[in-house]
Amino acid sequence: MTAPPVLRVSALTKSFFGTAAVDDLYLDVHEGEIVALIGPSGCGKSTLLRCLTWLEQPDDGFIEVTGRPFGRELTSGGVVRHHGRREIDALRPKIGIVFQQFNLWPSALDPELVGEVLAVLRSLAEVGMTMLVVTHEIGFAANVADRIAFMDHGRILEEGAAHDIIAAPREPRLRNFLDLVLANRPHAIPGTTINKTE
Repeated sequence: MTAPPVLRVSALTKSFFGTAAVDDLYLDVHEGEIVALIGPSGCGKSTLLRCLTWLEQPDDGFIEVTGRPFGRELTSGGVVRHHGRREIDALRPKIGIVFQQFNLWPSALDPELVGEVLAVLRSLAEVGMTMLVVTHEIGFAANVADRIAFMDHGRILEEGAAHDIIAAPREPRLRNFLDLVLANRPHAIPGTTINKTE
């Protein structure tokens, strides 16, 4: 029997001024797993992270952390119950967020630093820490992640094993995204070719 995910996101939605930043999004992350979330700027990655920590309150949908509802839950009577501050704060230590732009490490990672960060993340995964890593560095994602999820227009359009996602993307939007990344940085993913379908 497969263990339930440490993080489960179901039908999560968050809009700003009538535009959905996160749109009916589903995602599971399992214990000890490193999932890299990639996608173009403005696709909703940062809003998703803020919703996962309740820095932004979602408009709809549900989040579970270690099997427990976080922020809001559907009661047995079918009514959505919003959690109070104490309930939210009680689960907050289970989930954390680090913003790269706060200079904990540089925005563009050089090869040596990639190796150091990779080693740290792998060591954390070995002791059971679960990570959802949002990055624009495709090579970093390919090397560090067990699984990659591609997000665009507020939804996860494709996800799977890191190598499969990079080497043989099925979703046309993902293929275009990777083509653009590789066109601008041809050595971003050494030794990797993108399989294209007409």
